[in-house]
Amino acid sequence: MHSEQDVPSTAMDALVDVGAYRLAFRQAGRGNPSVILEAGMSCGKETWDRVFGPVAGFARVCSYDRAGIGASDPAPTPRTGQEAAADLHALLTGAQVPRPYVLVGHSFGGLLVRLYADQHREQVAGMVLVDATHEDQWSRALRRLPPETPDEMEGLRRWRQIVTERINDPTATPEGFLTGATADQVRDVAPLGGLPLVVLTAERPLPRREEVIDDPDAHAEALWWEMRQEVRGDLVRLSPHGTHVAARASGHFIQQDEPDLVIAAIRRVVEEARQG
Repeated sequence: MHSEQDVPSTAMDALVDVGAYRLAFRQAGRGNPSVILEAGMSCGKETWDRVFGPVAGFARVCSYDRAGIGASDPAPTPRTGQEAAADLHALLTGAQVPRPYVLVGHSFGGLLVRLYADQHREQVAGMVLVDATHEDQWSRALRRLPPETPDEMEGLRRWRQIVTERINDPTATPEGFLTGATADQVRDVAPLGGLPLVVLTAERPLPRREEVIDDPDAHAEALWWEMRQEVRGDLVRLSPHGTHVAARASGHFIQQDEPDLVIAAIRRVVEEARQG
């Protein structure tokens, strides 16, 4: 089992100017393709601490804090995924990170790496999606909720608010993202063609929803889990070479719960990219 001490002492940290602000950047290792770690919403580079060092053992690996997170400067808000993808391009260019890239996106970061790959296809050699957000997950989750009633239980009301209102509220997260607008942008991107792809999904068992019908929070969570199982197939089909890996002992943060699965997926895509 890896620990947070897996970030090697040789890792290089810097603040990289991307135009109007600077982003905190870390890299270690060597060899192409370069592995780029994109964190989930409101998470910084430390979310990858259990993965970073082991990956540096077989490839150049880079992580960073998006604008407004960790040691990075804030950016004007509200903002969308296209702007975050532009920041990533400016960061990798400014830090002179060798191409091509294997993009690794966790959660909301999955949307961002797909936007980047669409804009810079010639720079991308493969992708790993770690319990990644799907652009239609909010609408699909809403369809699974029971019809709204005036006396709806608080738990269901809160989940309904998340999938209808909070996704368009830039004050809901410290990064100021318009999540719904970002999802709209991703709907317009092309599939990944023949790129190597591994999709990891968190599948720690949850109670069946018929068992928790009287617990609105648990019931809504079960509905959300069912939706996540539904969309994973869409993500795998982004590439004809897509592969699915179930993280059966993990919650949403697979890179922390079962880091070895993420490391193995990255190694697999890196090796496939090296073989052409």
